[in-house]
Amino acid sequence: MVNPSRRAASEPTAADDARAFLARNHWQSNGMQFIFADEAVNTPTDWQFNSPDHVLVVHRAGDLTTMEVEFERGPSGPALPRVGDVWLIPAQQRYAALAQGTSVQFCEIRIPTKDFEDRDVAATVQHRDLLALHLTQRMFRAANSSDPLERMLCESLADALRLQFLTTLTTPGLMPAVVRSPTAWDDAIRAKVVEYLEDNLDADITLSHLAKHLGLSVTELTARFKLTFRTTPHQYLVDRRIRRAKMLLTRTTKPITEIAHAVGFSTPSHFATTFRSRVGLTPTAYRRCS
Repeated sequence: MVNPSRRAASEPTAADDARAFLARNHWQSNGMQFIFADEAVNTPTDWQFNSPDHVLVVHRAGDLTTMEVEFERGPSGPALPRVGDVWLIPAQQRYAALAQGTSVQFCEIRIPTKDFEDRDVAATVQHRDLLALHLTQRMFRAANSSDPLERMLCESLADALRLQFLTTLTTPGLMPAVVRSPTAWDDAIRAKVVEYLEDNLDADITLSHLAKHLGLSVTELTARFKLTFRTTPHQYLVDRRIRRAKMLLTRTTKPITEIAHAVGFSTPSHFATTFRSRVGLTPTAYRRCS
């Protein structure tokens, strides 16, 4: 769930104090920080960065009438963002922008430099990336949900964004790291994964918890899971929870609300919506027809 935002940089600036945020929410995943902001810019607004992390800004909505940017090492001058444009501000590089318009919505993403090791990272403005826009928009909706499945989806989206930026906004360095292709799990590890998920269907399972259980990074977990099960962890878990729900609906007289919580849904309404989208019937109708 999104928590109230706190400034991600080490020290606030006077320019930040003067900014007129209409909403600002903060979320973290796998060492990355995501700040979803809605900011009024009807007066000249000063944006400044000098972060130890790489900073990416995805322009989500809103119109600016003027914007001047200045990098310590990089492009400078007029640069009006369109919805779907991405800015990349490399770590330890000063950046400033003076913008004015009505209001603007953006996602500010801070990625540790270790995630981009052996890559060349250059200051970038107005990079068109509609996939990044779609991923951040979906993350914003999922991060505001209290449902454990939506939070797992958030982790998957965060990792997808990191890989998207890695492949589209950076280039291999002079000494690229040795990359080993992931492989599918053997039967023993596959059984261990299935057992863990089945034993925790009613719990708040996250990619981080599962990765720690297996001694893997989230990125390696996701890749090997897809190779083994031919689907994502999120989709697999939804399928397993719906399968368990079907069994409880046909073999017990437990109330729908109790079954929803027993298979890991935070609310009966979300359970009913997901069940119908997967089965074609509401839980009540499925029980009646069985």
